[in-house]
Amino acid sequence: MTMTAQPVPKKTAKSRSEARILLVDDEPMILGYVQILLEGAGYTVLAADSPEAALQLSLKAGHIDLMVSDVVMPKMNGHELHMRLLESRPGLKVLFMSGYPDVAKSLCEITDDSVSFIAKPVTSEALLKKVLTALGR
Repeated sequence: MTMTAQPVPKKTAKSRSEARILLVDDEPMILGYVQILLEGAGYTVLAADSPEAALQLSLKAGHIDLMVSDVVMPKMNGHELHMRLLESRPGLKVLFMSGYPDVAKSLCEITDDSVSFIAKPVTSEALLKKVLTALGR
């Protein structure tokens, strides 16, 4: 699974944010790439390499505005993780990413504006735009 590498866009008034994002992906290269991309756009990123690590991180994370998560991961998928986090963080918005869009859409309930989806591979620009949309900005 590869992401399309492109230069990180320069910060602009529109992309600067105080938003805190919980990023979850079990692929180290994707996790690192997306973390750098989001931090470069001004977001505070809490990165986790597994759903279990994300749950632990969320216990001490304070406010989280958005979870950006892979869907297909070992032991617990992104949708299950979101459901677990909603127990302690009602209304948590999520942007699911997956290289398997058909599988992802069958696993995830995209029923309201708090849940978004983007297919991998994805360009830097498209991901940042989708994050802004998911945050409601």
